[in-house]
Amino acid sequence: MRIPIDVYYDEDIHRIAVIGDESIDAEVYLLDAEGIIVFHSASLNTNYTFSTPGTYTIQIQGDGWYAEGEIEV
Repeated sequence: MRIPIDVYYDEDIHRIAVIGDESIDAEVYLLDAEGIIVFHSASLNTNYTFSTPGTYTIQIQGDGWYAEGEIEV
């Protein structure tokens, strides 16, 4: 399955943007290195500005699928 979702990180302002088609029903979670949820969005298209450096996991969950990646900020 291929779902067109883009995740961008702007290093200058420490912001991550998750962008996808408005018809995609998915939630976005951001977890810190300990696995604690530090951000949640009930919609796919969202932004988050990091306040603490470290390694984070981005999870995008839809009905019957999920995507996951790590980012170092």
